[in-house]
Amino acid sequence: MLTNSGSSNKPGPKEIDAGSVYTFAHQAYWGFRFLAENRQTLWAQILTAATPSQVRDVGRTCSRPEVMSGAGYGAAGMMTWLENEKVAVQVLSAKEHRRYPSSERPTSQDRRMIFLGIAVAAGIFGLSFNTALRKLAEKKLGIKQVLYEVHRIDRLNEEVKSNAFVWAEPVGNYFWCEPDGKWTLLRELPCAVPKDWQGGYILYGYGPSGFEATFTRTLPIELTET
Repeated sequence: MLTNSGSSNKPGPKEIDAGSVYTFAHQAYWGFRFLAENRQTLWAQILTAATPSQVRDVGRTCSRPEVMSGAGYGAAGMMTWLENEKVAVQVLSAKEHRRYPSSERPTSQDRRMIFLGIAVAAGIFGLSFNTALRKLAEKKLGIKQVLYEVHRIDRLNEEVKSNAFVWAEPVGNYFWCEPDGKWTLLRELPCAVPKDWQGGYILYGYGPSGFEATFTRTLPIELTET
């Protein structure tokens, strides 16, 4: 991408905002983490890849809808970028960086995902891996900040699981009431709701099968009190 620099007749490199790089790196981290937790073969291919074509093969596989099913939208999208030549090159650059974790400790795997996430963001914006690292460091959005943020989310999820119930909202949030009193559905409901739902709630929380949403006529005491 080009923009003017000094003169309207002189194109120059567009300045990439560090915040954008950080956001994409954050999403790519969750993509790699999804692979490590759910698609171990693909994660192993990333760790052993030695050529851009090997990285791009993983991207092509991740482009299949069923492969990334269950991953967050941003995470899934970032993994399809692995098919891009520039992204693949930066992934290899990250693996060759002197600070890229080489031990087999659990914390090392987590940091590898951070490095690779930054590499994906760098490739998307047409930056080198080292330039992306520098930009992030200058804005205090480097590796330590990414680690803090992703594990803040982990801590939040653990707290949510320990409390079982998370929150509730009126079913009416999903509808629009027409002047004639007719209720029109605005967005897809997260669970089955009876036709006579008026006054009901959708309760969100963790159950035996993970995060769930369910319809309830009344609120649990814990939520009523808060």
